[in-house]
Amino acid sequence: MSPDTLYTVYIRSVCSVNGPSVWTTGTNFRTKEQCPKPTALTAPAAITPFGATFGWTNPTGTAWQVIVLPAGSPAPDGSTPGWITVNPGEAGPGPLWSWTYNGPPLTPETAYVYYVRTDCGGGIISTPAGPRPFTTGIACPKPTALQVSAITTTGATFSWTNPGATAWQVLVLPAGSPAPTAGSPGWLMLLQTHLPILYRH
Repeated sequence: MSPDTLYTVYIRSVCSVNGPSVWTTGTNFRTKEQCPKPTALTAPAAITPFGATFGWTNPTGTAWQVIVLPAGSPAPDGSTPGWITVNPGEAGPGPLWSWTYNGPPLTPETAYVYYVRTDCGGGIISTPAGPRPFTTGIACPKPTALQVSAITTTGATFSWTNPGATAWQVLVLPAGSPAPTAGSPGWLMLLQTHLPILYRH
């Protein structure tokens, strides 16, 4: 039988008279894992726009593989590309291990899931534990508290709050227009020295 696999067993009696009995009702059982998978995957900590720190419990393991996938992706298996090896010493201290993602940068403000599997050596790898969801952070916070003042027949003054930013783009559209995109024409580029902006058209 294969490790960590669900089976059903049936038994019947073999008699010298009247032939074998009917089969018993099937009883299910699962074989033990050859390589125990991690448990208790934690909610990611220290989330950034491009990564996070992941945690899990694995009392018997010292090496693992981690994969991060977009939310809604099929569960990974051994052939899924993107597994990152976490060598002994890169995660710790146990038995609650933690590891900071060091793969290709993730996309900001995007929902992901992560999985962890134990590498027991000799090519023996556990089934994946997961998924554990998380969302990456904001790389460029949008302005808040937008205010419009000094309205005239042909323009107005705009002001907003945006700590840390030093440049912005402003676009004015007729009410009811579709929400703009990065490719919409008419964006006005502003630097911090231009604030507050007096818009006339």
